[in-house]
Amino acid sequence: MTHENRNKLGRGHTMMIAGVGACTWLAACGIDGKEPAPASRGGEATKPTRATPSGLETQTWVVNDTTGEVGRALAGYAASTVPAKAEQIRVWRAGGLRIVAVPAADLQTLRNSLSLTGPQQQLWNGELSKWTPILAGPAWNGDRELSVAAGPTLRQREPLTLPTGRLRLLARAYALPTIVDESLRSRLTIELVPQHEEPDGSARALQRQLRGGGDAEQRGMIFKRMTLEFVARPGECYLITADAPEMEWIADTERSSDSPGPEMTHEGRVDAPPTLGEAMLTSAADDGTLRARVILVLVPKTSDTYTLLAR
Repeated sequence: MTHENRNKLGRGHTMMIAGVGACTWLAACGIDGKEPAPASRGGEATKPTRATPSGLETQTWVVNDTTGEVGRALAGYAASTVPAKAEQIRVWRAGGLRIVAVPAADLQTLRNSLSLTGPQQQLWNGELSKWTPILAGPAWNGDRELSVAAGPTLRQREPLTLPTGRLRLLARAYALPTIVDESLRSRLTIELVPQHEEPDGSARALQRQLRGGGDAEQRGMIFKRMTLEFVARPGECYLITADAPEMEWIADTERSSDSPGPEMTHEGRVDAPPTLGEAMLTSAADDGTLRARVILVLVPKTSDTYTLLAR
């Protein structure tokens, strides 16, 4: 069976990353969604129509990462294969984006090991049949120079100048049937792609409005080459963050006496402007200095048994 709801897609919710202390640089995002509350009748909650609703929960962690603790904490999970095409993962890394699969049972322990700054943001998005912003980075005014991967091996950098705006991550998420052990099971397909969103007052934004382009994907340039798609596995969460493509994550348990200490987090960094991922998910400056790093947590949820209609 195939997904048939890939129609023209519209705007959805955006997420506020509350800025406290080191994370005030991300205070430009907004939240439209709310955690669903159970319906009630006569003061008593009614039974839900499904034991487990299908959809995507997102959490946003802002970490004080001056010592590189995010890379060290996630290094142990980096070897786990994310259920996406290897080429898509490679293109994401070249663009400064990292995604790792983490067992849901490890999520709380991992969170507690990090130096979070500000409150954790948690949002129930449900199923997203339309491209929907699930996270946005800080806005800037005037032209900003970033760098993008170039060359056949994506190991080179070339400059990219973007006008006033901000970078954000769009998502679609929908449950599809999958045959598992000769039974029909429900699995969540997740699609992700970065976008440069231009402000409403810009000339190009006005042109799009005149053409009737109100959908999320019409609000700026989409980096289609960086589209990532995968079917979420049961019991797994997916953590998205950013780092320079050339940076290797090494867990504390894997460090030798000759390995760089945690304070040397930018050893080997290419002298180039931030990548798209770094501009969206870190406070990395053009000189490579960094104080805060964002981790976007994707928590897929589906009913184990696939049904066409809720019961």
